Amino acid sequence: MNPLKKANEMMSELSLDMTNITPISPGDYELYKKFFVASPETYGNAWTYIIQGMYGIGDYGIGYKYYDGENLISLCFYPKLHHEDVIPFYIVRPMGKDYIDIIIKLADIVKTKFGTRTYVKKIFKGDYDTLISKGFSDVKLSPWQNDVPSEDDTYPERILDVNKTIELARSLGRTRQLNRSLRNYLKTKNDNIYSFKSIFENKEDSRELVAKFFKQREYLISRPEDYHNIIDFHGPDDIYTQTIIYKEDDPIGMYIVEHQSKELASLYATITDREVDNYLTDFLMFDLLLKLEAMGVKYLNLGGSEFKSLDEFKLKFKPTIERKMYWATFI
Repeated sequence: MNPLKKANEMMSELSLDMTNITPISPGDYELYKKFFVASPETYGNAWTYIIQGMYGIGDYGIGYKYYDGENLISLCFYPKLHHEDVIPFYIVRPMGKDYIDIIIKLADIVKTKFGTRTYVKKIFKGDYDTLISKGFSDVKLSPWQNDVPSEDDTYPERILDVNKTIELARSLGRTRQLNRSLRNYLKTKNDNIYSFKSIFENKEDSRELVAKFFKQREYLISRPEDYHNIIDFHGPDDIYTQTIIYKEDDPIGMYIVEHQSKELASLYATITDREVDNYLTDFLMFDLLLKLEAMGVKYLNLGGSEFKSLDEFKLKFKPTIERKMYWATFI
């Protein structure tokens, strides 16, 4: 059986046991927004984050949720990349009043009924400690992938002070990378060969760019489809700053940011055609940072990282805040 179809069947069966479990729909954005506002700040408090990793699951292909009026927990079974015969259960960014008890109940049902492990992702240290005390384990004992134990929480979330990063780039010597990248952006952004358009109005080109990006990568830790939900099932247009950049008629790069408040935004996709320019990601970053500065956004959360090299790239922009998030597992 197709692994994704099997995951959907498992999720449907679980929803029969617990009536509070239903498919996430595009209309659930306002419900999630209410819980995000009442929860501590993290990269996970965004519609984009919730739906990104649950492609193809549920009636709308954006996952399932547990909702009882006081707790909101995103859920899915999903085949492991490179080992699709293994289908763990994922509990994503739980929010609410007493979600720890619900997590424990869900994990026990899943283990008994389906014989598979549960991952609880994007939780704070206090919740992690509580789950460990209740019989859960550190994710390193059953990693998401062997060398990437907790996906993009393997390394901490890195948060930039937008104004400070721009001012630093301006003040550094001309031989320093940040200064060179900013000057290159300012020099080339108005070239007639470049045009800046909306991702949401150019969805086919956006998906083609994502496909090309993945073909150029040597080691895959995610799927192209992980980006389809944020292109096709995005929230209201006004919560995003997003752009797809064309060189002449060819899409070469794109980014998507969701605004979590007037002062805080988070970056959820930076996609480039690596055959065009090694510094294209820097070009995208300064296009974004200068837009956010003009909008009065103070902070940009770059999220966590799977690899040290990606974390080092984010550190290049001199983040001022580090936030460690955790995963736990029930084996």
